[in-house]
Amino acid sequence: MKNFKILEERIVKFRRLSSGGDEVTREAELRRMVSEGGEPRSITVRLANPVNVITTFDFDMGTQTFKGTEGAYTYISDFDWREYLRLNDFGHGDTYIKSPRGRS
Repeated sequence: MKNFKILEERIVKFRRLSSGGDEVTREAELRRMVSEGGEPRSITVRLANPVNVITTFDFDMGTQTFKGTEGAYTYISDFDWREYLRLNDFGHGDTYIKSPRGRS
């Protein structure tokens, strides 16, 4: 398990789709990524809007994105999870990402 201590290292982008077809890009704080056999299975994020909503989205193998619904919106990840892991020097497949809890 690797701790990412700087908030900027945990920021990822999601597309938020409304039932009416409106789409906006939103930032979220990555709290945990669970993977198995080198492929992600789910991601837990804290959404920035609505504020402080923590939710888990499943990985869609077909589109290679994380997807889920929260309230009236559908969220689809808008970041390359492979590149994210590479840039953060994470690299191992069967691991978790978490943010520190109350540590400075």
